[in-house]
Amino acid sequence: MNWIRRPLSLQAWLVTAFVAVGVVASLAVALVVLPTLENSIRSDQANREGKRVADAISVTGDLDMQDAHALLDRLAVELGGELRLLSPSGNVIPANVSPQIAYLPEFTATPPGELALTTRSGSRTTVFRNGTAVIWAGSPLRIQGERWAIEAGVPVRGAAGEIAIVRRRVLFAVITVIALASILGLLLAHVLGRRMRGLAGTAATLAGGDLSARAGAVAPRELTSLGDSINTMASRLEALVAETVTDRDRARALIS
Repeated sequence: MNWIRRPLSLQAWLVTAFVAVGVVASLAVALVVLPTLENSIRSDQANREGKRVADAISVTGDLDMQDAHALLDRLAVELGGELRLLSPSGNVIPANVSPQIAYLPEFTATPPGELALTTRSGSRTTVFRNGTAVIWAGSPLRIQGERWAIEAGVPVRGAAGEIAIVRRRVLFAVITVIALASILGLLLAHVLGRRMRGLAGTAATLAGGDLSARAGAVAPRELTSLGDSINTMASRLEALVAETVTDRDRARALIS
């Protein structure tokens, strides 16, 4: 466990810091931006699906009962949902082709006969049934001279594929951000490390006795300040040594 006590290098510190920033930014995207994008995709898909369903069940003209049944079954297959006809007398006629899951609600507040007389063309809403977004749409329909209504309950499809694409793109962006942060940390550590090694080399030369060595001006300002301090110290040491040598030579001259 001695490696735990070993100080981290500048390169390790910088890479860790940049990766940490990248991870935090990626988490912010995953926790804030991604849910917003997913909700927007679901909402757009629900609007498109709702318009498609409402347009499909908006039928003009006067139909006979046989044509109405054929229309109901055809729309049930095309839309992939649950459809039914509502008569003014309160009869409910479901399509012969019905999904295994019930998408339309039960008649609780408004009886079928009243719905047949009050349903407006293009009326639709989006609800959730069994965890699935479902389009409820209704439209008036004339059958043998009487006002009926046709209702459709169709699950919203297609959003899962778009959401999966967005998630893959976000994941790729997260990986890219972390990789770029690591590379930037490595490059910055290399540049700063080279400049700091230059200052360390100047200090080592001074320690070896060559008081004429000086550190060059390097960025950032902290390293420039450190280099100036080393140069000031070297100048003072050089002046002190020169003064000491002068005093020694003067003393020798007096003695001789």
